[in-house]
Amino acid sequence: MALGVAILGSIGTAVYRQQVDVPANVSTEVAVATRDSLVSTTAAAEKLPTELADVLLNAREAFMAGLNVVSVVGAVILLGLSILAIILFRHEPLSSATDDVTHFD
Repeated sequence: MALGVAILGSIGTAVYRQQVDVPANVSTEVAVATRDSLVSTTAAAEKLPTELADVLLNAREAFMAGLNVVSVVGAVILLGLSILAIILFRHEPLSSATDDVTHFD
């Protein structure tokens, strides 16, 4: 499960970094913070003039794009695993709750 979370997180981060638009007239520190995460971008934007901060905060759109991709990938994986489970367990008999209980008479 941890591996799945790490892979989905990496996919989201990759999409975010590809989509985020860093203005050319910001410092290297701000550019690195912007490419790092949305939290870092917000913190860096607080120290900038309003016009530049507004441009920088368009990183929210890049974050949402990453989140959308991760949601779709997760849904496809879930659907694939559901189909696999149906195929693999189609011949297994259904058990009732009473089959699992040991009766003491």
